[in-house]
Formats: sequence, structure tokens, C-alpha cells
Amino acid sequence: MRGTLFGEQIDGYKNVLMYNGEYEIANAPIKPCDEKWKVSASDLNYQMQFGKPAIVEPVDSSQGIIMPEYRNIAQIPKTADPNDKYDIVAVVLFVEAEARRIPRDESRVISVREIMVIDHSTEQPLLISAWNDLAEDECDLLLQKAEQLQVVGFTALKVSPHRGFSMTTTMSTTIVHSADGDKPRALEDWTANHKTKLCHIQARILTLKGLMGNQQSITIAALRMKKAHTTLQDEKYTLQVTIPEPDFQKINAYLGCSSCNKRTDTPVGKSMTCPQCSKPGTKSVPRVTFNCEVSDGTGILPITAFTTDCEKIFNMAAPDIFRMKHSEDLTRFALLKNQLQTSPISIEVAPNTMLSMNNVLHWVLKKVADITEELPQSPTTSATNPNANPSSCGQASSIETSDKDNVETTFTTASDNTTSTPENVNIEKEPDNSTAQTPVQVSKLIQVKIEGSKGKTPDKGTKQTTIPLQDNTLTPNPGSSAA
Repeated sequence: MRGTLFGEQIDGYKNVLMYNGEYEIANAPIKPCDEKWKVSASDLNYQMQFGKPAIVEPVDSSQGIIMPEYRNIAQIPKTADPNDKYDIVAVVLFVEAEARRIPRDESRVISVREIMVIDHSTEQPLLISAWNDLAEDECDLLLQKAEQLQVVGFTALKVSPHRGFSMTTTMSTTIVHSADGDKPRALEDWTANHKTKLCHIQARILTLKGLMGNQQSITIAALRMKKAHTTLQDEKYTLQVTIPEPDFQKINAYLGCSSCNKRTDTPVGKSMTCPQCSKPGTKSVPRVTFNCEVSDGTGILPITAFTTDCEKIFNMAAPDIFRMKHSEDLTRFALLKNQLQTSPISIEVAPNTMLSMNNVLHWVLKKVADITEELPQSPTTSATNPNANPSSCGQASSIETSDKDNVETTFTTASDNTTSTPENVNIEKEPDNSTAQTPVQVSKLIQVKIEGSKGKTPDKGTKQTTIPLQDNTLTPNPGSSAA
């Protein structure tokens, strides 16, 4: 059950009610809880309020001040119980400059701010998401001393699957700016002895944050040279690639939920309550995945593209890819195959979330560039070196850009209108503004960001489906990898 403090009670009870303490509480009325203050649907519908008559006494009057039970970052279980909370002490490397505001409903806006920390037990910095009050004044204090590699304690953090493995503050969290005890003192000694290493990591984070929206170009060979212990979870790179051997059999076209993308036997365009995500009002729509290997002349990289990116790769809408697959239109695919082999596309890749989970580096597609997308300048080599020596601790090296000559690239399709539909056939399409079909000018560098595949992998073993399309019917061929 939640207890609620109002106004001056918050400071008044600061040293009375301690996290992990056990208390006997009397004369505290229990009242219905306002729905808008619930954090999750599992919260009880009641709350305890502390008015003037309330009496709070510790069960053990001799327990004194309850000290945090600090753990090393490596000791935090990656698959912890959602209700488990942990105390850590770590070196602060980065604090987001300002809190971001996220509308929760019509009457509430919540604040969140990113903090990056590290300790002696791990090579990967840990992301902590600070929420609401902690994202304001408390983070401002951290930001003021971020350059000093301050050792700070965080209590009552929860494990979050955000970006693979991260932690988030709770209503019980306290940020201890002057952490005391054996572990904080030992970490301070370690920080002093490894200041150069920590400054390099800090500079890489600051440089990376400064490049958000202006990802760096790289070759596949250089990408393969990167190591897990020197790569950050947020790193993203663009590659200029072709697809040397597009395989028709590697196109998987199926009907899926418009919300979660999972397979469904529901006829196309029909509304439903999805049995996978339980969301009402979703529709059955064509979905596509495509497995292939891309090359830039320096190496080969396997990728998996999902619906939005498949539309950009083939320059076709998902219903047309679906139709081409299930009608086995190999003539049309042959024209597309030639285009994929000869016309470079730009893709954005990033580490899989296994990097923050298990320190395993595997590169995945994040996005394929829209051919109408205006591309930012690419930074020079000196600015993109993640191991470049910072001029001083807490300062990122300056970023320079060099102009690139623009060249014209024409993307052609198998027909004048790639979204044409046979007579009397009507597949309801998802609203999408990214399927431009006319030849366009693009920069020599076409940047791409491919969304991660989590939650989008189609289920295996689903039965074949006959799809009524007004007067015509498309039925998956027995030899295809259809829905």
C-alpha cells in the first residue's frame, strides 16, 4: 500500500520513515487512492495518509540510521524481480543537460533525465533513468560536478529492460551525493588510480551524445574491428551498402497485427482484438521480413529488415511485396534484384542490446534511410575516433565536418507505379508516408536508422491462410515461406 505525504510533511518525515525500515503506524487513515496517482495497474486502490494524529515508531528502537546496502553493478541480476530494489555506489560520468517532459495524461507531465555511471566491476557504463523530482534539482547538483568524476550513491533502484539492461529510480530512491562507508571510500581510491581511463570513457559518452542525429559513417571492415569493452550501447553508424545476393526465398510475407506485428489468421483489413498483445481495435495487415547480407566492398554484414525498412529496400509498399511473394512474381523480383545489387543504399546499424546485458557485441540494423531524407554532413576521421585523447576530463573533443559533393542517384522500380493494384483487388494499407515512388536526388551519403527487431519477429508454425480480396483471392503457394 502507498503512503502519501503532503507539503511540509515531506521534509518532516524525511528522517522518520527510512527505506527498508520497519515501523508501527497508528492513527493514519486509509482512504481511496486517486487513479491518476497510480504508477501501475497493480497498485492497490487505497492509500495511507499521515495527518497530525499519526504515530510512527520503529519496531526496533535501537536500530538507528539505516545505511544503504551498496552492491557492485556487476552484482545486479539482469533478470531481477520487478519488485526488487538495489542500492549502488558508482562514478558519475554523464548527466543529461535538461529533463525531458513526457505527457502522461491530460493533467500530468512527468520528467525524466539520463545519468550514466560506472564502477570497477564492469566495462560498460550503466544507464540510470531519474524520474520526476529526482530529475530536477537532484540531477542539477550531479551535473555541476559531472566533470569531477564524483562517487555517488543511489538507493532503491529497479532493474529495467530499457536498452537491454539499465536501472530506474523509484519513489523510495535517494541520491546520496556524499556517500560514506567502506565501499564508497574504496571506489574513490579506484577512481583516483584510474582517472585517465575514466576520462576517456567520459569523453566517448560526451562525443556520442553530441553526435545524436548526425551519425558517423564507417566501413564494415572497421565495424568488425570494434570490441565490446570499448563500444557503447548508444553508438550508431551509417554504412553505404549493396545487397550482392538478394534471395526471393528470404522474403517472408505474412498477415500480422497492426500493433504488435505478430502473425494472425484474421482476414486482411478486418478489425480484431489481438490474441498476442490483447489490444482491441487492431487490424490484420500485410507484414514483411527480409534476411540478407549487405556489402560495402570491405566486408559482409548479415541483417534482418522488417516491414518499414523492407518497403524502403524494395521501394514498394508492404501489400505489393506481399502480393509479389505469394504470386511468386519472379519477373518483378528479377528487376528489383538488379537494382539491389547495383544501387547503394544507406543503413544505420547499432549494437544489439546483448552488449549491455552480457557484454557481447553484435551489430543489428536500426534503420534504412528514406530516399527522400536529407542527410547531415559526416564528421571527419579525427572527430569520430572514440579513443581520441580529450583535452581535459569531462570535455568532449571538438567535432568538425567536411562538405561532401552531392551526386545524383536514381531509384527505379519494376513499373511506373509500384503500388498499383490489380483490378478488383483491394488490400487495406497501413498509413505510411515514407513510400515515395518517384526518382529523387539524394546525397552521396544516405543515412539510415533501422528500428530494433524486438517484438517484431513473426511466430513460427502458423498455418497457411487464404486471403479474400473482394472478387479475387490470393492463396500462399505451398512452397513459399508465407504466413
